[in-house]
Amino acid sequence: RRLRRRATTGGERRGPTRGADRDRADGPTRAGTLGHGAARPNDAQAHHWYGYDLMGIGRYDEAIERILRARELDPFSAVINRNLGQALFRAGRYDEAIKTLRDTLDFAPNFSFIRFYIGEAYLEMGRFDDALREFEAEAKIQKGQVPRVDVWIGIAHFRLGRPDKTREILEALLER
Repeated sequence: RRLRRRATTGGERRGPTRGADRDRADGPTRAGTLGHGAARPNDAQAHHWYGYDLMGIGRYDEAIERILRARELDPFSAVINRNLGQALFRAGRYDEAIKTLRDTLDFAPNFSFIRFYIGEAYLEMGRFDDALREFEAEAKIQKGQVPRVDVWIGIAHFRLGRPDKTREILEALLER
């Protein structure tokens, strides 16, 4: 009830949904409380968060459609563009994801996790040097505060045949 009330008064829920409802399309997601964007057809955030929730339950094509609508309404939102890139990545559309994310760097060069998702796409494409470069760039943006980025740097090194470097990175993480 509280979620529904917050959403209808313009409040925004952040972060993934919790509990068993996270994996159910009919669960009380942020998208469901916003009426699937229909109640507010010109609200970029309604479309964006609905698409984000669709992505969370694996409905990538629908997520992309909604987030594209959000981007039409707010083309320079870094978070909308980043999450569109993430949805494209999850849908296996790596080249489109990279292009979307690179375009976002033009107006939001230091926005969090853009380079990370570019790195993930390169990793999936087998372009390990490019992935490592992007993960290292993300680590600089995050100033070493996000261990997940360091883990992916280690994975890229491993895929490049550098298990000693991977071990060094992971051991350093364990000491933090």
